[in-house]
Order: sequence, then C-alpha cells, then structure tokens
Amino acid sequence: MIKPAEGGPFPAIVLVHGNGEQGREVWEYRSHGYSLAKRGIAVLMYDKRGVGKSTGDYKVVGLEELAEDAIAGIRILRDRGDIVNSAVGLLGISQGGWISTIASRKNRGPDFVVMLQGPSVSLEEQEFHRVKYSLEADGFAKSSVDSALEHTKNYFRYVNDRSGWEELEATGNAALSSSWAEYINTESSKDDPDFEWWRNNAYNPKSDIESIKVPVLAIFGEIDTAVPVKENKAKMEKYLTRAGVEFEIAIISELPHSVTTYHGIHGGDNWDWPNAFWKWSRRPPELDEIISEWVKNQ
Repeated sequence: MIKPAEGGPFPAIVLVHGNGEQGREVWEYRSHGYSLAKRGIAVLMYDKRGVGKSTGDYKVVGLEELAEDAIAGIRILRDRGDIVNSAVGLLGISQGGWISTIASRKNRGPDFVVMLQGPSVSLEEQEFHRVKYSLEADGFAKSSVDSALEHTKNYFRYVNDRSGWEELEATGNAALSSSWAEYINTESSKDDPDFEWWRNNAYNPKSDIESIKVPVLAIFGEIDTAVPVKENKAKMEKYLTRAGVEFEIAIISELPHSVTTYHGIHGGDNWDWPNAFWKWSRRPPELDEIISEWVKNQ
C-alpha cells in the first residue's frame, strides 16, 4: 500500500486491474498510487491472480472471481486504523470498471467507485468498438475495417451459439496474411480456451450500473479507441441517472486508452516554429487531480 506521508486517517482506494497480465509493479498502476498518495489518498495495489507474488491464474477465472479479489482488498483497508473505514472505494481501470461494478453489489462492497475508461457496454460490444476504432485510428482503409468487423461478427457467432465455424475459419485464415491480423482474435481450433472465456464472461454492466448504490466517478479519454466516448458516455449517464446516485462524468482531452497522451509534431493551428513543434507524451496532470478531489468530497 502507498499512503500519504503525514496525517491520517485517510480515504482509500483499491486499484483494480485492466485486462491482461497486470500487477503492482506495472508502472501505470504504481504511478496512480504515488500520484494519489501525494494528494491525500491511500492506495492499495495487488497482483492479479498468477502475476507477481499472487497464486492462481487470472486466465481461468471470470469477472465475478476477480471482483471478489477487489472486495478482499476493501476488507483489508477497513481493518486498518490509518484508514477512514467508511471511505474505501475502488478505482477500476478499463476492464477493472466492469469488475468494480460487479463488486459494488457484493456484501461489504465499496463506498464509492471510480471507473477510469471503464465501459458501459457489454464485452462483445466493446470488442467490436476496439476493432473498428483502433483500425480507423491507425489509418486502415474501410475495406480492411469491414473485413475485420466481419471476422469479429463470425467470431462472436461461434462464441454465442457454437455455429458458423467454417465461416470463422475462412475469415480467420484470410486475416492471417493481412496487415491487420494483430487487431483481431484468431483461434485455430474449436476447443481453444479463449472461446470458453468469452462464454463465461458474457457480461453487460447495464443492470449493475442501474442498480449501483454508491457514488460514481466515470472518466473517459477523448481519443480512446477501446472505450470510445461516443458509445459509452451517454449510456453511462443514462444508467447512473436511473440508479439515482450521485455521479460525475469527466472527459480527459487528448487521452487514448492509457495514462499518457501521444507524442508527435504539433499540427494545424498549434504549429509555432521554432517555439513549439513537438508534443511530448505526458500523463495529464488533471487526471489524478480530478480523482483525488472527487474522492475527498465523498
């Protein structure tokens, strides 16, 4: 745990991982810990199952089990004398947003939830968005985007009802020789474990968000291609309004699906040679400031 140097007791956050092999040594997560601790928030970070010093295997468990891990972190914090035990919440990053909404309906759940680029759409919808907008942002032609989406459609047809394997195999084989193969899922056999993972985690956060009982801060990145603002902000606002809880939605400008902005040459009206011609990659300073101020006001 990382906590402020002086004072206390402190409000606290359990940091909930996004997809993939994530642990407390990953710099994106640790940077949140140090940045928020400087602003008066204690942060508990842990290794995902099977990562670092954690046992188990995150690849074979579902979102419900991962939510239980986040709840365990909340219980640890509430038992500490240096933590305000009525101000312990979750900061779910990307997939961690789904996990945090699931955790919010469990016994002794969080007092608040912060979703950093957490989707308000289902896993299947989010995968279509990721494929479409990532390819478009990287300059692929419409024909390539359409082919990738057609393959993704075949992929989920097989995931959902185990039909259309021949079509999936055909579009998958065609994709392997393309320049966009890395953007899609290409499993080589009908019994690939990835299919079962999608079936076991066919999650749509709609009902959990609509029934959430604690305050929510939802943060989106303006140029996020994995969790695009266009498809997620309006739904998040609608679901949280139905929930009847206090909520805030913030959009961070120039932020992709990461904690740092892109770097490159200034363009258009921003060109100011020789004073400013290069935009350095940076962590938006307002990101953790928004989170810490919101948490301290709960």
